[in-house]
Amino acid sequence: MGWRFRKSIRVCPGVRVNLGNAGFTSVSAGVRGSSVSVGKRGVRQTISLPGSGLSHSEVHPYKRAAQVEQSSAWVVGVRNMLLTVAAVIVTLVVVGLYG
Repeated sequence: MGWRFRKSIRVCPGVRVNLGNAGFTSVSAGVRGSSVSVGKRGVRQTISLPGSGLSHSEVHPYKRAAQVEQSSAWVVGVRNMLLTVAAVIVTLVVVGLYG
């Protein structure tokens, strides 16, 4: 098994820059129970019930749009954008509840 390196740096409350073996890996934003991470491979949305161990995570890769037809690429892009906006809204609601 090889060596791994992972470091998370808190930029401000709710925002982290994540570093790994290859350098900059992603930027995460969110609060306990909801976060959005944007990295080299795509956008990851995670929602969980704090303290329960239950969570759901979805990854929306960037390359997916390039693999579908041009007309479908627009639909996939809009869908990913709407999912990201929904995750940000959920994060803001959770911040309002826990903040």
